[in-house]
Amino acid sequence: MLNKKHPGVTRAVIILTVAIAMTIIGTTVGLLWPPLLTKAGATLPPRDEPPSQSDDDDDSDRDSDPVGAYIVLQVGAAPAGAWGVVQWLGADGNWHDVEGWQGPVQVSNRWWVAAKDFNTGPFRWAVNSGPGGEQLGTSESFTLPQFPNETLSVRVSLSN
Repeated sequence: MLNKKHPGVTRAVIILTVAIAMTIIGTTVGLLWPPLLTKAGATLPPRDEPPSQSDDDDDSDRDSDPVGAYIVLQVGAAPAGAWGVVQWLGADGNWHDVEGWQGPVQVSNRWWVAAKDFNTGPFRWAVNSGPGGEQLGTSESFTLPQFPNETLSVRVSLSN
């Protein structure tokens, strides 16, 4: 019911109420499924290793170090020759391999994430019997780290 004495105030209250509701809904959706906030693009940039650091022990250039984070694959005992690959979910509904983020499954598979890629997704880990081999398991989908120096650990359970 509009306030006939102060119609401008009533409109302002309605607009403010709608804006608050939209903010709450948007935040809730983002918390429940963060990939809605920032999606990985169809043409992902190459996944670089962090630029190499100088071999000297001088820490004076620490401010010029690249900003980044890491993702780590956690997998139980994997068969010999197992191959890990990060995949991104395309708009076509299919998972696509990230070229630079794949290799033999080791005790610790860790990849560097550039700051420009923070909080993008959805991604997942896939473990195959070898390059292009049978898929042995995948992780739940995840979003890349959000903060510098963050390490995101993602677990993959292999089928028996």
